[in-house]
Amino acid sequence: MFKSILSFALLMCLITVNGIAQAPEYLTRATALKTMPVAPPEVEGSSYLNEEWVTGNVEIKKNTLLENLPIRYDLENQTLEIKYDGQVKICPLDRIQNFSYLNFGGNQFKYFNTSEVNNIGFDLPKGICRILVDGNATLIKYIYAEKIKSNYNMALAIGDPNHKVVVKETPYAIVNDHVYEVKNSLKRNSEIFGGKSGKIKAYSKENRLNFKDESDLTQIFEYFNSLL
Repeated sequence: MFKSILSFALLMCLITVNGIAQAPEYLTRATALKTMPVAPPEVEGSSYLNEEWVTGNVEIKKNTLLENLPIRYDLENQTLEIKYDGQVKICPLDRIQNFSYLNFGGNQFKYFNTSEVNNIGFDLPKGICRILVDGNATLIKYIYAEKIKSNYNMALAIGDPNHKVVVKETPYAIVNDHVYEVKNSLKRNSEIFGGKSGKIKAYSKENRLNFKDESDLTQIFEYFNSLL
């Protein structure tokens, strides 16, 4: 008896069209929605060096200086956006020599195309950098945007559902026409300092300098240059 009632209920849930039994519209809609792909993850963060427009100067190749213009740099696409005459102009990396601006604290920041500090034997990544120390041992900071993909596990409902963009900096040293990535300890940088490593160690210890701190690292390389 129960099976007969259940069978009748199932039959009542079907609609006949031209003699063919079909599921009601609301069932078809639910099935359709289940088969639709999930929207792609959102992206958190920004690939801009400075999210806000700042007034700066741009030196492009062929010795052309563009002064006092609103600018911002897109690290992901390696382009400098320039506001001019009511429009946003796009200057690609290969046309840039350097650009600079004052931040809201009044400090000047100057960025160079890494090709401008490269030599035929150098191996700097393509992009922009700041020069922290200029000398026989040059210290730069390479700035880039890194994408971190979502690690969300839908089945377990754990992890971060969004992609992220993080602006990062990596220090490099240029010594005797060789490029070295600067590590966060003296021991890991022995190849850079060579025979001066002992003096660098003593100087860093005496002044409590840390390779992870930008101002400390700058001081270390200024001292290193005094030994060369």
